[in-house]
Order: sequence, then structure tokens, then C-alpha cells
Amino acid sequence: MDNEIRVGRSPARHIDDGQSLLVVDDLKTHFAVAAGSVRAVDGVSFSLARGRTLGVVGESGSGKTVLSRSIMGLSTTSNATTTGSVRYAGDEMIGKSSKQKKALWGTEMAMVFQDPMTSLNPVVTIGRQLTEHVRYHLDMGRKEANDVAIALLKSVNIPEAEKRLDNYPHQMSGGMRQRVCIAIALACGPRMLFADEPTTALDVTVQHHILNLLAEQQRDRAMAMILVTHDLGVVAGRTDEIMVMYAGRVVEKAPTADLFAHLRHPYTQGLLWSIPKITQPKHTRLNAIPGRPPNLIQPPPGCKFSPRCAYAQDICRTEEPQLRSIDSPDHVFACHFPVGTPEGEAAFQANIAAEFPPALAAVGSDDGFQATGILFEKYTHSAVGKAVTFAIGERCCKFGQSRLVITRAEYEFYQRCHRCAVLPYDAAVTQQLEIIVTPDISKKGKVIGMTQRMIKRRAPPAVGMM
Repeated sequence: MDNEIRVGRSPARHIDDGQSLLVVDDLKTHFAVAAGSVRAVDGVSFSLARGRTLGVVGESGSGKTVLSRSIMGLSTTSNATTTGSVRYAGDEMIGKSSKQKKALWGTEMAMVFQDPMTSLNPVVTIGRQLTEHVRYHLDMGRKEANDVAIALLKSVNIPEAEKRLDNYPHQMSGGMRQRVCIAIALACGPRMLFADEPTTALDVTVQHHILNLLAEQQRDRAMAMILVTHDLGVVAGRTDEIMVMYAGRVVEKAPTADLFAHLRHPYTQGLLWSIPKITQPKHTRLNAIPGRPPNLIQPPPGCKFSPRCAYAQDICRTEEPQLRSIDSPDHVFACHFPVGTPEGEAAFQANIAAEFPPALAAVGSDDGFQATGILFEKYTHSAVGKAVTFAIGERCCKFGQSRLVITRAEYEFYQRCHRCAVLPYDAAVTQQLEIIVTPDISKKGKVIGMTQRMIKRRAPPAVGMM
């Protein structure tokens, strides 16, 4: 794990009497569409005690938001079907009427939605939105509700709170709108808070302030909180436990410090690897997990992550792994060849020996993308300032293949290699390129990058070369 990522929460006033405030068991939410059934949440189970924070992490489309809305009972579209069990304070939520669920919203459960501009009414003042919420749930008079609204805005660090009551959402910055949403969510003192990507579209400084605010409010109110995000870096220092979701299912769940110290699932490894690092030089290519999430109507057989996984073997494409543990019962994962184990390392090395993971060949084969070729250059200090000639199909870190036509998955997999530079190759024009590599020098004389320039074109490749 990178040293710049702080793992584990600061000391907080946890209230944990040994009983779980929220217990979710085999929760499924499917959406019926013309093409079939979208399995947005597909068998999720976990528990959460009062005062504790659970981080739910995954790419867009992994089921994080649908999970939160399903727990609260907000998935009210006619084509949605939710099954399983959600017990809040011992009371079953699945099957409750809309009236029964509304009685809990705000007072027991609340949510900070992803986009404050769409969750706030644009034609209603901030003060009215706050006071209506308080008066509805707490049966207050107008003046008392107004005083509470001012106190709430002050509690979330909004300056000149009295004047802000007359503001409309568009008159406030994105960070201030998000603070208003937090104030509304906390107005009635809920015991359970869902924070759905609360820092999306906010700059880094505002993100920090919003996350600190949520942590402070949680400590003061002893709330349980589910923090939903796509960024492992956000939850690293602010959660007690992390649950990683992929394709609607839990692929790994562990205490925060344990997950970062001994992560087991290749998908978790990919998410961590994708976090930009401040130590990287300028113009460094951002890392990304190759491929794309599966079709939730017709997901691939076996492990849903296998088409994108560098550890995948034949069994991964036929048999879906179940959650299991190795060292600690609190750390579970769903993988046949977990990261950091002898079998995982053997699987990875086997794919290297095969020059390319076979599973990746299927990814992107149906999206119409065909590159005409790839040329690789290994950056070395000896190459700087010199003309270097490279032949087509040169092996790159044992993953290269002597092919001119490649799939998107192969292209993206090549891009994962930090030791290589990727250049597009036009098979109709050239067979070999002569490249000159020039260092980019800062004002202080530091090499901050490399610039490559094609200086010679040669004869086209032989017909039929693959």
C-alpha cells in the first residue's frame, strides 16, 4: 500500500452494544426491461452496528446506489423487484407500505444524495426546504422551525446562515449546496445515514471539508453511516469496514486496515492501483482497469470479473466463486485465485507464460473496435536523445504478441504496463518507425517526462503478416 494513503479512522466515540442496527441478508433488486432482467443488486449480505461506518466501493454500475436505495425502500419504480431481508433495529423493512417507510425517512434513516442540484428543489428557497422537513417530521411551529434551520446551517459551517435561508440553490456553490443537503439529512437526528458519493463533482479541498463534516456529525450523533464511493482513497481513513461490489455482488469485505494490508480480490487490487498518486511525475498516464463492467442482463458465466482479470483461469469462466476467508473470518472474498496467495501468483505467472490472458480476448470483441497495430518502446536512459528503431510486434514485458490486429481489451491490457510507451501503428503506411526520444526538462533541470517523435517511415509490411 502506498504511504500517502492513511488507513483507519481517527479515534471516534463508537457506540456498539454488540447488536447490529442494520442487518441485510441476501438482498436482491432486479429491474424488468424489454431485454430481460437487470440484476442491479444480486444477493448482498452484511450488518452494521450503531456508530460504525461501512464504505461501499466499486465502479459506476456496480450496484452501490441501488443497494442504498433498496435498503431505504426508495426503489419505487414499477419495474423494480426487491427480495431478501433488511432488518433495521430488528424491524423488517421489506414489504412495508409507503406510509410506513416514510415515517422512518428523516427520523431514523436519511440519505445525502449524489448531486445536490437535483436533490434540492431549484424554485424553493433553502430556508423553506429546511423548515418544511423539520415541521413535517417534528411537528414544530414556523418560528421554532426557522430557528432550527439556522442552527442546522451553522452546524454544517455555512456562513451567514440567517441570510442563506432566502437563497435559492443556484445562488450557492456546489460545496455549500452539499452542506445544505447534509443539514436536511441530519435535521431530525437519524440513527442511520447513507452518503451516496457526497463529494462527486467537488474540488479536492471541498471534498475534504465535506468528509470531515460528515465524520464530525457522525461522532456527535453516534450514527451508523454507509459511505458510497468509487474511490478507495476516500474511504481509506474514514471507515471501519469496506465492502467492494462488482456487478451487483460483494467480491470482498474486510476491516479497512486489513483490506489495504492484505487485499485478496484482483478487482480490489485494480481499484487501488487506479488511484492517482502525488508522487507520480507530470503527464503520467492514468491507470485504469482494462475492459468494462459486464452486461447485467446477461452476465458472463462463472466469475463476473474474469473477462477483465489478469489472474483468471478456466475455472473462473465456468464456476462462480463464493465468499470465503483465509486468515480472518472478518475478511471475506470471492475469488478462486486470490491476490497474495501461492495459487494466485501461480495463476498470474501462468498467464504471463501464455503471453496474454485468454479471458481478455473476449472483452471488447463486440464493440466494433479494431486497432491496426501497436508499436512498443521501452524507455531507458540510454535511449534518451538517440534514434532508436523498433520492429512491428516487438514483445513488451512478456505480454506482447506478433499481431497487427488487436482487440480493445488487448490494447487496454498493454496500456497497463508502466514500463512501456504505446504508439498507434498504421499498417497501411509503415513497417518500421524510427523514434527519437527527447527528455522534457523543467526550469530546475529535472527530467519530468519524455517526448517521442517519428523521424523515418519505411516500406509497408508484408501482406498477411499477423
